[in-house]
Amino acid sequence: MRKIETSKPFAFFLELLLVIFFFAISATIILQVYASAIQKNQFDHDRRKAMLFAQNVIEGNQDLNTIQKEYDQNFEDEGNYFQVEIVESNEDFPHYTLCIWQDEQLLVEYSLYTGEDYE
Repeated sequence: MRKIETSKPFAFFLELLLVIFFFAISATIILQVYASAIQKNQFDHDRRKAMLFAQNVIEGNQDLNTIQKEYDQNFEDEGNYFQVEIVESNEDFPHYTLCIWQDEQLLVEYSLYTGEDYE
């Protein structure tokens, strides 16, 4: 059997190409992980703002009809717009649902119960 001999510069070039290919794939994966982390961080930041706003509304002990009229609109925080909705639900028993949206994405959804205790 004949042995094919490759020259040393060709072998070095082939090895160099494999190393560059490996680092290119590694860099792509790292960039995807980094971009995903930034996106999740921004979502969590927006969710914290929405939860703080919802907590203030819930703990305010205000009449829900007044809250519904006041907050069925956008509010702005640091340049971000949030849509607040308070909807009356009558599934099994009457209650309200507080929803806060940003860019068609639901951030917070809380059920609000008034009057009687439901167990």
